[in-house]
Amino acid sequence: MSVTHSFRLEKYEEFFQIQQIMTDFQNTTGLTALLMDQDGEPMTEASHQKICREFHKKKPGSREHCRNSNRKMMTLAKESTEETLEYQKCANGLINVAVPIVVEDERIATLMMGEFFLKEMEEPNRDFFKKQACRYEYDEDAYLESLQEVPILTLEQLADHVSFLRGLTEYVAEMIQGIMRRLEVRQELSAARQQKEVSLQQLKATEDELMDQYEALKAKDDQLRDSRERWVFAIEGSQDGVWDWKLEENKIIITEQWANMLGYKGSEVKDSDRFFAENIHPGDDERIHKIMKRFQNGEFEFHQHEFRMRHKDGTYRWILSRSKVTERCGKGKPLRITGTHTDVTSWREGINRLIATRKQLRFVLEGSGAGIWKWDLVNKTVYLDHGSRKILEISKEIITTDEWNEKIHPSIRREVLKEDEESVLKEVSYQNEILMQAADGTPFWVRVCGEPIHRDDQGKLVAFSGIITDITEEKNLEKAIEYQKQIFDSFFQQSPDGIVHLTDKMVIKNVNQPFSKLFGYGKEECIGKKIDDLIVLPEQLEEAERIRKLADRLQNLEVETIRYTKSRKGVPVIIRGGSILIDGKVAGYQATYKDISGQKEKEDQLKRALKETVNSFAKLSEKRDMYIYGHQQRVAQLAMAIGKNLGLSENTLEGLWIAAILHDIGKIMIPSEILSKPSKLTPLEFEFIKTHPQNAYEVLIDIDFEWPIAEMILQHHEKLDGSGYPQGLKDTQILMGAKILIVADVVEAISSHRPYRPALGTEEALKEIQAYSGIKYEPRVVEACVHLFCKEGFFFQD
Repeated sequence: MSVTHSFRLEKYEEFFQIQQIMTDFQNTTGLTALLMDQDGEPMTEASHQKICREFHKKKPGSREHCRNSNRKMMTLAKESTEETLEYQKCANGLINVAVPIVVEDERIATLMMGEFFLKEMEEPNRDFFKKQACRYEYDEDAYLESLQEVPILTLEQLADHVSFLRGLTEYVAEMIQGIMRRLEVRQELSAARQQKEVSLQQLKATEDELMDQYEALKAKDDQLRDSRERWVFAIEGSQDGVWDWKLEENKIIITEQWANMLGYKGSEVKDSDRFFAENIHPGDDERIHKIMKRFQNGEFEFHQHEFRMRHKDGTYRWILSRSKVTERCGKGKPLRITGTHTDVTSWREGINRLIATRKQLRFVLEGSGAGIWKWDLVNKTVYLDHGSRKILEISKEIITTDEWNEKIHPSIRREVLKEDEESVLKEVSYQNEILMQAADGTPFWVRVCGEPIHRDDQGKLVAFSGIITDITEEKNLEKAIEYQKQIFDSFFQQSPDGIVHLTDKMVIKNVNQPFSKLFGYGKEECIGKKIDDLIVLPEQLEEAERIRKLADRLQNLEVETIRYTKSRKGVPVIIRGGSILIDGKVAGYQATYKDISGQKEKEDQLKRALKETVNSFAKLSEKRDMYIYGHQQRVAQLAMAIGKNLGLSENTLEGLWIAAILHDIGKIMIPSEILSKPSKLTPLEFEFIKTHPQNAYEVLIDIDFEWPIAEMILQHHEKLDGSGYPQGLKDTQILMGAKILIVADVVEAISSHRPYRPALGTEEALKEIQAYSGIKYEPRVVEACVHLFCKEGFFFQD
């Protein structure tokens, strides 16, 4: 029977098996697999790549490109052979491959695999796809994002997939030939039935012939009954469940084994048709319904399929169903279908485990770059899989042991062969790291693991098998690590600073000589101890914990603090270091301790010199006005107390003290008769007095202080509402130090004696600053000042 152009594969049940295989192929590889008829039209559903599904096939222009590419692939498939690997890039920029399905030298369909890129050809051209997006008005960002999901295959992977497709086409071709043969058998059976009817009419012509036929039929009936009994016995012994469906009555009869298979007794299944409908897996319901419908329509004579049924315990069991039409009416319409159900759950689970194990093994081997070898001791040959051949740069699958030995580097060949001989004699497993040589003489390292696997009938060992792994990079890495370790050890020992390595629990793993010398502990005394137990006082533990938490977040921590020697002498140090991270988790810490005792002594000397210089400047003003020096000292006392109450740092307080001591130094440029005038100043004289902040600023501005001393003194008469002098600054324009100075200045001035009036007292001074709090004076500063006098008993000291 020839295969004609009108043959439609999708009419037959086998078509759904093909559809399922192609769906599984798509799910496994991420590629698109499509069955097309002779006209290039799709026969199966395909899950196209997102870029095709959501873009190429939605716009008329790019959709026409897809159709043209399919037709071109059909032509390419007709010209391809099994020895060639034909593929083509579609107009939309993706690569497709087509394999023809040939039955009796006639091409009836084509399998297409596509929508990918080839790594060996070129990387995806983003500029091409940007132009494509512009041309067809795609959302460029979404289009390019979908481009990232398109698989990129190597030629080797493509060859593997095409090999599978060719195998599938052979399977489909054989399936179609089976269908053809089945149709021929049906025709022969039909002819036989017609012949039988003719024969029966002839038998009815005579009574003798009828009686003979009756006896023959009776004998056959006895044989059939005996055969049925043996069949039932066999079915019961196999634990398969049997069902019998009478279509006209829509009644299904089941055996006890059928019910037992699902955990029930036969008596518990009252309505078998309803029971079947209620317990079939929802995911299989529609598919099985279609199969039964096709049976009823006479499309199937026999069918085998698998589906899931719910067990009494609530789990689902995989069932293998074999069904056959056992009775038809005169017109050939099925009246009765009989079949068996077999629980294949365990078998499927075993197959799935086997498939998973094989995939895992292949993944592990490919991912590790390893290969498998087998050494035939009798024939003195070695089998090499793809991974082994790639490592050894050998194209042959079978090589001689001499060829294997030639790959071993001459410098160690004799030693390796001796070890191999001993392993064979002792019949033991072994693992060796061997220096090999490439075809061009370049040396490389491999790790060879082997074990005895086969013996002959006399028990003699005949084969070894194992794994070979290229460890050249591993060896190079070991050398690099060793080199880095030597560099690190050299730095560790030669560093002038103390270095310590800690575990994640702050336990000392190692210290260098400078660390031992700095803190007075021997190396043995340090290792295994918590560092805080050695060099941190109990009252510093909270600070040490804060530093550790900082180290968890920072890779380059730097902290200045005090740590203590074995004799409990404080040593000022700068701690630099951070956490050691492995896989994103803290595995330990490394820190250096720099002794800054000498630096601190120099800083203290400079501070003392600065303080003496500042006091000398302040005493200059005393020469002009006997009230100024004492006033500045008292203002400095109050300003420092307010600063501490506000929580200013020690460094900030140092700058505040200098500004307070010098805040009226600008008055040395004002005539002494104005400064010590016992009566009220004239407006002109007061204007003269108001120049003293500017005078001080001009004197101090060129001195390189660590703090803005000149600016604080310039602003120490500025007020929040802008009514101050000399610049009329407001609120946020005024430095915090100046806001403290003006409050301290006002309080001291009001509470102390002046040439033009007696002292008014502290109470009057506090009333003044409270009355103008938030108007002229900073509220926080006023609150702190009042608290000092009223709650803490502050008083000025001479």
